[in-house]
Amino acid sequence: MPFERILICGAGVAGSVLAYWLAKHDFDVVVVERSKTEQTAGQGLEIEEPALMIMKSMGVLDKLNQKKTGEMGFNLVDEQARSHGILEVGGISPTGALELLRGDLTQILLQSADGSTNVTYQFETTIQSLRQTQDKIIVDLENRNDKTIATEEFDLVVGADGVRSRTRQLVMGSPEELNCFKPVGAFVAYFSIPRED
Repeated sequence: MPFERILICGAGVAGSVLAYWLAKHDFDVVVVERSKTEQTAGQGLEIEEPALMIMKSMGVLDKLNQKKTGEMGFNLVDEQARSHGILEVGGISPTGALELLRGDLTQILLQSADGSTNVTYQFETTIQSLRQTQDKIIVDLENRNDKTIATEEFDLVVGADGVRSRTRQLVMGSPEELNCFKPVGAFVAYFSIPRED
């Protein structure tokens, strides 16, 4: 087997799905995540084919169905509660999509991957440096809680740590250096509010 020990940086959707499948194929997987726990917040997501097939083959589709948002649509209102636009949902999506909150999806996928004996999650841990040798990658991992550094060897390192990926920056340089990230001055905020029946 060319790769035996794999490091994944990021315990979100991509990191946990990859950890699950690598473990199923007998790889030893370490997933590091800078947060203290799995992410529980996030906006609504739609899972469509072929992702639904992947979720089914992972055995998590029933759990995901239990966490569906049940949203009936979207109504954009002003401070006087006047409607300025309605986006209705017409029942079941014609694509068969499943809508749920990102935090629920992440939690279910993490639990599925973490159930494998050859997957280890390390929270409050970040990659500080990467050095490639002839046949290994030497990684310095920092525990953000006590600031200790552990040096470990891996056969492969995967960056699944989001749009501002520290792993990608260590390997390729910063987005500014690469001239691939251009701020446009727009800001978006996501938050949860209680439902009104």
